[in-house]
Amino acid sequence: MEKDENVPRVSDGMEQKTTQVFFIPPEEMKDFYFKLAFIIDPHACTPNRTEYELLKILHRNLKKAVKLLSLVNSLKWNESISEIQKCCSLYLMEDTISKKERMDVYTHIGKHLQGLTQLGTNSRTMYQLYDIHLRLSKNVERLLQQYPEEKKYADKK
Repeated sequence: MEKDENVPRVSDGMEQKTTQVFFIPPEEMKDFYFKLAFIIDPHACTPNRTEYELLKILHRNLKKAVKLLSLVNSLKWNESISEIQKCCSLYLMEDTISKKERMDVYTHIGKHLQGLTQLGTNSRTMYQLYDIHLRLSKNVERLLQQYPEEKKYADKK
């Protein structure tokens, strides 16, 4: 079922109207993304850079974050933990391993499994971060489209 945002919904005699609650003017939006570019990569924000270049650098950084978060979100954390336990348990059952080495391996595996468990329990936050960075990246793409002349010039370089 497709939703039409402009059509008010009527239910039990009550009418619901959709309105945009919060509007950010385009210039403020642009200003926000220039500040974000400086926060994310202050060394790239030199005075001789154009607005287009700053937005392009920001877009590249946001795309890297989206790619990383996409990778993190695609992992099956619970399966990874059990696979590591299975692989390491075969190694640790060998008779040729000294008690000290076995304890060291247990310690290292424990640290890694604890880290994986913490990442797995924070997967909802990882998805939220992915959504935020993806939205920011799409907004910067729209801003970059406002610079068609600079895009042509940058493509020729």
